[in-house]
Amino acid sequence: MNLKKVYIIIVNYNGWKDTIECLESLANLKYLHFQIIIIDNASQDDSVYQIQDWVRRNGVLDLIVSSSTSLNETQIATEKILLIRSMTNLGFAGGNNIGVQFATSRDDADFIWLLNNDTVVEEFSLEHFIDYLDSNSEKVGIVGSKVMEYYNRNIIQAAGGGKFIKILGHSYLLGGEKDEGQYDKPVKIDYVHGASMFIPVSFIKDVGLMSEEYFLYFEELDWSKRGLRRGWKTGYAHRSVIYHKGGASTTKGTTGSYLENSSTLFSDFYYQRSKILFTKKFYWFCLPTVYLSFLLTIANRIRRKQYNRIPMLLKLLFNPKSTSIKSALLHP
Repeated sequence: MNLKKVYIIIVNYNGWKDTIECLESLANLKYLHFQIIIIDNASQDDSVYQIQDWVRRNGVLDLIVSSSTSLNETQIATEKILLIRSMTNLGFAGGNNIGVQFATSRDDADFIWLLNNDTVVEEFSLEHFIDYLDSNSEKVGIVGSKVMEYYNRNIIQAAGGGKFIKILGHSYLLGGEKDEGQYDKPVKIDYVHGASMFIPVSFIKDVGLMSEEYFLYFEELDWSKRGLRRGWKTGYAHRSVIYHKGGASTTKGTTGSYLENSSTLFSDFYYQRSKILFTKKFYWFCLPTVYLSFLLTIANRIRRKQYNRIPMLLKLLFNPKSTSIKSALLHP
């Protein structure tokens, strides 16, 4: 039997404890024809050492290289886990794209599984992805898992992914409720939750890599939209179950005094910025209503007494592409 090869790509940013817990769960997968690529996104803690030490202690060879991914062919063949160290933080898409580019350059890659580092997977989660695609007659490009809350495991965080309201530029996940089997069936989603995205290599070769213009948020929507234009649908494999902590990459490790003890500010900036960029790219005719929705956002920040965010939001409104979080907050 010719087993299909899966590359599992995990991006780590100052989150080695989560990453190691994720690796421990991957070690229990029943489907064994996979290789793990960890991208360290310029962590500022001792993530690289801690992950490397864990890999060594568990008897698996490891490798650390720069973001050039110039790997020796013999090492590629023998490594179960590759650890690639990026010298800069490239964001969600940029970090994953390093791993995707390496995997798709190989002749043996059939599927890519992009998996958040703050997840734990069930032992048959990978096998159910492959079964889903094998039994599906449609042209499916990105498949999501049933994503459960890590800390409250009977609550569904996302049934594969979510919906997008284009007139508001607003996305939301299907879920947030107790799992009573209501999502154990085909569900129509506009995009797949980025915590777990399973992708045929043929999709990537046709559509391309994730867009890196956002840094955080809306990358999944962008990828799904570009795929849809080329006839690819999104899918939901409800039997593939993972548990997601959520927000790990945006709740620790942000740099600079302007973000000190203010991780939600970091998330707020990139979500609002990405919303405008995505709307301009795909739904420019909805810009007037999306801009109006910013008034509600500003009113909400005033209600919360988050006055320092008002100049930031106004700057994003007029110049989202060139506005950085540092300039938006240091120079209101």
